[in-house]
Parts: sequence; C-alpha cells; structure tokens
Amino acid sequence: MTTSPASALSHLEIAQVGTGMPTTYLLKTPATSFYVRESVYRIIEGLRQGLTYAQISAQLQADGLNVPEQAVQELAETTLTRLNESAAAKSDVVANMQYVFGKITLLRPARLPRLLRLLGHLFNPALMPVLVVSCLLATGLYFYQVTDTFISQHRSIWRGNEGIWLVVAYIIYFTVFICHELGHASATRRFGLDPGDIGFGFYLIFPVFYADVSVIWALDRTRRIVVNLGGIYFQLLLNGLFVAVAYAFPATYLFLSPIIILNSLVMLYSLNPFLRYDGYWIYSDLFNLPNLRTQSRRYWATLKKRWGNVPMRQLVRSTEWPLFVYTVSSTVVITILAIVFVKVLYTSLVGVGVVFSYYGHWHLAEYHPDDLLTLARTLFLLIISGFFGHRLIKARRRPASVSSPV
Repeated sequence: MTTSPASALSHLEIAQVGTGMPTTYLLKTPATSFYVRESVYRIIEGLRQGLTYAQISAQLQADGLNVPEQAVQELAETTLTRLNESAAAKSDVVANMQYVFGKITLLRPARLPRLLRLLGHLFNPALMPVLVVSCLLATGLYFYQVTDTFISQHRSIWRGNEGIWLVVAYIIYFTVFICHELGHASATRRFGLDPGDIGFGFYLIFPVFYADVSVIWALDRTRRIVVNLGGIYFQLLLNGLFVAVAYAFPATYLFLSPIIILNSLVMLYSLNPFLRYDGYWIYSDLFNLPNLRTQSRRYWATLKKRWGNVPMRQLVRSTEWPLFVYTVSSTVVITILAIVFVKVLYTSLVGVGVVFSYYGHWHLAEYHPDDLLTLARTLFLLIISGFFGHRLIKARRRPASVSSPV
C-alpha cells in the first residue's frame, strides 16, 4: 500500500450507531461515510495504535473473535482503499450538486438554534403520538364532513378566479415545503446533530428545494425514521391547524379545503417508497435494507438465476419478502408514473407552444387571460415535478457497508 495506515486514518471519525446487537460503527471522513461491524472497528483502532496485522489478530482471538491475520489484512486494505478513494467520491458529490444552479440559501439552521430547539419539543416522545393521532382524526373528520360539499361547490369558486387561486397555490407550495424541511431540520437538532442549510435553486429546468441532512446516518435506525418522518409530521400539524381554523370560522372552509386536500395529497405522496423521497428512506430503515434502490435492481438478476432452478415456493426466501414486494411494486408504479407524467407534460408543453406560436405572429393585441393561465399551469407543473424529482440528487447518501467475516 502506498499510504501508511496511520496517515490514512488520521482524519477518520468513528461513532457507535445504536446500542443493539450486533454493534455497528460509522466511519466518517469529510467526503464519505460507511458502516462497519465491531470486528472491522477493532481492526481500524488497532491500525490507529500502530499495531501489526498479527498483533490485531491476536487481540481479536483473545476476545473470542476468530479472525486470522490474512483476514485482518484483507479487511484493513478494503477499508483503507475506501478511505483513499474518498477524495474522488467527494469530487463526484460536488459535481452532482453542481447541477443545482442559481442556489439561494433560504434558511441556515445554524443561525436558528432557538427556533429549532423550540420546534424540537414537538418531537417529545410523550407529545408527538398525541399530536399525530389528534391531527389524523381531525383531518379524517374534516374530509368526511366537508369533501362532498366542497366537490359540489369548488367549480363555482374557481370559475373566474383561477389566477388568484394559482397565486394562492404558489404561496401554499412554498410555505408547506419550507415547513416540511424545517421538520427534518428540527428533528435532526432534537437528536443532537447539526442539520445543513435549506435553500432553493434549479435542477436542470426544475425549481427545487434542497436540504442537507446527511448527518443523520450517525443516528440509530429508529431515530433516522423519526427524522425522515419529520417533514410529513410538520405537514400533518399544518393540517390540524387548518382544520381548527375552518371549524372556528366556518366561512373559510371553501378557501381552506383545497389547501387541506393539497397538503394531504403531498403527505401521501411523500410516504411512497418508490422515489427517493421520505417514504424511500423510511422503508429502507424499517426493513434494514441499505442501498434499497441498488438492491432492488440486483434482485431482478437474483430472481432470474433462481427461476427454473428452484421450486416456485423457494423462489423468494422468507427474509426477502420486503425486498421482493418493493422490487415488483416499484417497477410497476414507476412505469405508470413515467407514462402519466410524460403524457401530462407533453400536453402542457404543446399548449405552451401554441401560445408562443400565436403571439409570435404579432397577435399581442388579441391577448387572452387563458393563455397566461396556460403558461402558469405549466410552470406550476414543472415546479411540482422538480420537487418530487429532486430527491434523486439530495445530499442524503446512505453509507455503504464493509463486510466482516464474523
């Protein structure tokens, strides 16, 4: 090896993740991070102390871990290789994030310690379940009581006022998703970590929000799930607030109904695990499936190899059902979403093309408000598309694992 173990490990941070068995550790550098088992952690600590492979092996065997010297060397070299590649990994991350241009930082959580501490109280283990159940019941009751009335009347309140409602939709969009990101940030701070910035920019042609919460990989699985639920949780609290206002002031229900419906739909969409949004990370942690998307792609190849070589009842092993369900469902859902999205976007862009073509022939004097609404609807579609797609590049990369023979 060209790099000595001591120098390669000089900037390495190690943190124990959780308290369960087997014990897991997070190895973290400024550019990358990954999980290791206790045996690999012991090897790394031995190298940092300047011990030889033989001495490390002897220590492990004295503690009942049968790791021969050759295995110690292989695990050490694998880990050091990962660390030596961290600079290249960092360059890849930087290049990836460069696709987000025109970035504007909206909130710096480091400058809002009091706000985050205050919001963090909403994650109190005694308070959070009460608020969740209360807001769910309030939202469900509201839908049950007023949806029929709203559906029968919403055309009348939209007719002639579509421009106003589009402005309202934009305001709601920004407010809801800032609160969503604050939910993640305040949960992260609640567990003693510092969240990254929350901002706005453009990914390709899509306006997007972005947030860096990559530090949550130092938390145990349960706390990561809470952080990933934080955004949806805050949206649910907003729903509870909107419902309370609607009941306190009945005249507002026609105005608040589309807000509650839109917010509820976004929450449900956020829970879907098929795109790299909150539901994806929750499913991954819930069933202990790191690198879920990669595992899903590889699982098709595994099933193909087994097909015809094992009985049908053994095609999917008992421990693989969460991965099997995800693999099949994600393939079907993403295919359907892609078809629907392309169709809707094509129709919208054709409408925009007709508008520009018409006014390009000097028909400006014949301007009609519906044409502006066509442009506004298309822009809103692009914004929504950007929000739902930006998690593909969001800085929440899951650490990989270095395998251990024990």
